[in-house]
Amino acid sequence: MLVDSKTKLETSIHIGSLDGGGGAGVKDVRAIFVFHDAKVMKQFVEQG
Repeated sequence: MLVDSKTKLETSIHIGSLDGGGGAGVKDVRAIFVFHDAKVMKQFVEQG
């Protein structure tokens, strides 16, 4: 979930990954990104 602190607009984002090792384990990984520049945040949302 991405939240713009100025507009309070919420955007749902999904980040996928591939496991090339063939492992059967399941990982739950969460990350927090803090953007100080709206232009960079927009680029992340639109282009990844």
